[in-house]
Amino acid sequence: MNDLTPTQGANTAGYAYDGAGRLASCDVSTRWWIFTSVWSEAYSYDGDGGLAGLDVTSPTGLTTGYELGWDATTGVPQLLSVDDGGGADSFVYGANRIGVDRADETTALFSYDIFGSAIRNPATAEMVRADSYSPYGAHANSAFNDPLAHTPAFGYRGELTLDNTIHLRARTYVPAEGLFTTRDPLDGVAGTPTVTSPYHYTANDPIDFIDPTGKRPSDCGLTAESRDIFPGRSQRYESSGGEQIRYSEEGDGINVKVRGDVGCARYVALFIPGMSTDSGNFGEFDRAAENFYGDARKIVGSNAVATVAWLGYDPPGGMTVDALGLDDAKKGGGWLASDLRFVSTFGMGRHATDQTVSLVTNSYGSLVAGYAIRDYGAEVDNVVTVGSPGFGPHIGSEQDLGGTQVWAGIAEGDTVTGWYMPNGLFGTDPHGSDFDGACRFDTSSNHGHKSHNDDNTGYFDRNTDSFRNILNIIIGRYGSVVAHDGDPDCP
Repeated sequence: MNDLTPTQGANTAGYAYDGAGRLASCDVSTRWWIFTSVWSEAYSYDGDGGLAGLDVTSPTGLTTGYELGWDATTGVPQLLSVDDGGGADSFVYGANRIGVDRADETTALFSYDIFGSAIRNPATAEMVRADSYSPYGAHANSAFNDPLAHTPAFGYRGELTLDNTIHLRARTYVPAEGLFTTRDPLDGVAGTPTVTSPYHYTANDPIDFIDPTGKRPSDCGLTAESRDIFPGRSQRYESSGGEQIRYSEEGDGINVKVRGDVGCARYVALFIPGMSTDSGNFGEFDRAAENFYGDARKIVGSNAVATVAWLGYDPPGGMTVDALGLDDAKKGGGWLASDLRFVSTFGMGRHATDQTVSLVTNSYGSLVAGYAIRDYGAEVDNVVTVGSPGFGPHIGSEQDLGGTQVWAGIAEGDTVTGWYMPNGLFGTDPHGSDFDGACRFDTSSNHGHKSHNDDNTGYFDRNTDSFRNILNIIIGRYGSVVAHDGDPDCP
């Protein structure tokens, strides 16, 4: 269907495509009575396939060129600026697009309806497409020969609108038809309309889903606060201010607290505590996860990161027979793998944008991660461990963890170094040279375990070397990680 030519009321659009299957040009014929007006639009793309330029030619032959600047560091690239040759209008973001700093040094704030669609107000009328939209995003046709209809503007779902089409990154959407102009570049999801209808917008459900990437329907941003997370055991949920909390009475208490939207964030980090953590002291561990969340948002954007403080298992109360038996770690690994499958099913794998998932483990929590990956098939991008006794029996390399990138940090004098068993009960020391492939990062300013029963290791304390390195890992800034003694295994 790369020759889609829909009729849009009194308008007819003819499309042409480049060798990569992207929309290259669009000729829009607008009819009124016996008169016909033809506008032509030509599109250019950057090396990453993003829309970089637009040339609009009026019926009189006058061409205006627009350069588009994008922020590609967020989960879904956002438009930062539009330059028509006379200066750039720059857009200001918070949780969404807030306003514009115009080239003429004036400013204005955008208005939105309950669905996040941009609606006109007196200050932004020239850069917002309409006052209202149909469920699929159609709006009333512009007046005959209206030049504002052919300039970049914001419209349905707050997205970039060009004439009667909407630019959704990978594809162009025609709201009057409820169709994309090209096939979904991703395979459909079994059991959904995306299998048989690769052109349809949001699988024909625009009320419950959006498709900001043009690659697959998503419920990101629509139900993030109400969507249940990590279903499985008997539990209750509470949601407040975008945070979701799970409670259970198992063992000493199951607590899982989520910040951000694991289904939509570009970077997701699950923090796994060690021994002696329970409902009574979970708050201290959770505050550390909150600090990572807050600092990461400042760097990669408010919607690009989610953190999970995961006390989803019953840790042993110290270096006891239970700890040596590893039963708690094995059970915890099974529950962690189950929750990680939720992330992979309903996270960015479903929504089409690459998602980086990291496990950040403290002390005994590394054993839980090891069992989750090796014995239960959990798949993550990074495993970060601090003060670790090991990942479990017979785990001595990244390959034993399915090729997952391993990062390890330990402070000088950390008493966990006395936990390594001659028979390999806890596995190979991930901080030592015998563990193949792990990147050892700097922890010079950290103190680590002060005793075998101490889980307040300080590795997650703000303004420490360990904190800064872990932060860079979970947001994918691997080149900023400071290696311990120039470890050659660091990426």
